[in-house]
Amino acid sequence: MSNLPALASNCPKSNCPGTIEAESVRSVGCSDCGLSWASSSPLPASKHWAKYSDAILAAISLHLDGGTIWDPYAGSGRIHDLHQLRGRLKRDQLTILATELEPEYAAMHPDTECADSILWAYDRHRAALENKRKGPELDAIVTSCAYGNRGADTTLPDGTSRFGYVIDLGRQLTHGNGGALHWGRHYRDLHRLAWAAFTPLVKPNGQLLLNVKGFYKGDVFQDVPGWHTSTLEAMGWALDEEVVIESDTGYGLSPTRERDAERLLVFTRTAA
Repeated sequence: MSNLPALASNCPKSNCPGTIEAESVRSVGCSDCGLSWASSSPLPASKHWAKYSDAILAAISLHLDGGTIWDPYAGSGRIHDLHQLRGRLKRDQLTILATELEPEYAAMHPDTECADSILWAYDRHRAALENKRKGPELDAIVTSCAYGNRGADTTLPDGTSRFGYVIDLGRQLTHGNGGALHWGRHYRDLHRLAWAAFTPLVKPNGQLLLNVKGFYKGDVFQDVPGWHTSTLEAMGWALDEEVVIESDTGYGLSPTRERDAERLLVFTRTAA
């Protein structure tokens, strides 16, 4: 057996009764139907396939007011690089909290806490309620959620070269990781729960900066940014600005199709 972390016992393929078995440190497969997936290479300690680009970090720096911020989906920890950006965000004006569910990714930066972001948020909110003199602690949430696109794939078709969380890590993602979910009801349910848990931690008039993008399924555009916007507006957030970030760092998971640009959605919390 391999050193892979424990995998879900049931095969993810519909109607398959098989179980998942580790074949090697980088490969897993189903004992019954043969479904398998593998990492094309071991995950380097300094790599993460979907980290913030320099252009996204620059846009965040420009629109962020400062104070205490939290990245609930910190990934490789590039959110901490805001300390080093030039301009008005000085280290003493910015306190960065960061959580990441997957231990390999959390270990990429010493200031990132390995934790489930929803449980982390409920723990902080409960502590605030127990101390009636303490209100919301965050000035902003700054994050990039999963997009619900091909990055959630668990298989790598023959002859293709692309990226995904499971493909890179060589194992299934931890339960509750939105990166494992394709766009659909389960994706929306999880992220609606997350926004409901995160929102009470932010001060009135605080900010939410969300990096997200849509994608095309066939010829139909999947408006992931629009769904997040309407969901957050229903929770008391107002969209102030939508920043389109043209970048050449896209991975082209469907290279023959039109691709949506990265977006930074800038919200203000209008309801306490």
